[in-house]
Amino acid sequence: MLSSAQASLAGPCRVIPLPQSSARQCAFRSTALRSPKRQAVRQLRRGARQTVAALESEYILAVTQQSLLFAAVTVGETYLSRQALFENSPGRPGWVTTAAGAAGVVAAVALVQSEGAVQQAGLALGTAVTGGLLYRSVKRFQNTPDDPADWPGPKVW
Repeated sequence: MLSSAQASLAGPCRVIPLPQSSARQCAFRSTALRSPKRQAVRQLRRGARQTVAALESEYILAVTQQSLLFAAVTVGETYLSRQALFENSPGRPGWVTTAAGAAGVVAAVALVQSEGAVQQAGLALGTAVTGGLLYRSVKRFQNTPDDPADWPGPKVW
């Protein structure tokens, strides 16, 4: 005799007392079991684990492109600023902090490209490094002396 669960899973098959293996084969052929929701439930009941990425691939691609472009622009801006400012000018960027920041961004991108919890660490590292680069830029701006002839004009404070 079939249990009520087996009878409900049997779907379009005839409900007659069958040996356990025949009832199971009939249940797997049922179109009702082919829905993604039921397959997921069945896999969870069997103890199967499905790995789910923390980020979708489109987001990973966007984060990668934006981060690498940010690192490249930061290095380029440092190069141009060092060319424009004199040797001991206040607010002149240093290569050490720029290189460390760019390397941190690249490392964060590498972590985001991997699977699982490492992606979260990559996002945290990227946020911390970007915050450090932002802090460096604000300090450079504050250390740069005010020149009224400079474009776009004098500082407001």
